[in-house]
Amino acid sequence: MVTRFPIIPLFGRGETRLQPVYVGDVAAAVRRCIEMPGTAGRMFELGGGTVYTYRQCIDLVLEQKGSKRMKIPLPFSLWHLLAALLGRLPQLPLNRDQVILMENDNVVGNNVGTFRDLDIAPRSLESIIGNGMRHTNIHSSPTRK
Repeated sequence: MVTRFPIIPLFGRGETRLQPVYVGDVAAAVRRCIEMPGTAGRMFELGGGTVYTYRQCIDLVLEQKGSKRMKIPLPFSLWHLLAALLGRLPQLPLNRDQVILMENDNVVGNNVGTFRDLDIAPRSLESIIGNGMRHTNIHSSPTRK
């Protein structure tokens, strides 16, 4: 969707930190939690292999598409107003909760289980986008050697 518009509005300055994760890696982690002793009752936070800013994620998608777009920072107060106005539409393109989520970093915390504890090396956003996602096999999650 981001590549359809000539100008891309950013949440704030685009500095929110994100740790995108590939669904196949999450599926592999669920499988490991079922199979591995000692995982019952533990909390796991599963984030991708790299932390990015929102702006970096947009840039990676644009680079993969071979596109260049102007990015315009929009203050969160404007995003909240847009979400309130768009919330009246039957198919919500943006909602209040999405704006709230983008106001804070969304990365793996401390003192929780991670992919490393499950002996899984999560894929990076570059590798997933670079493969166009069509070459990625959900059953072949990379593991640490």
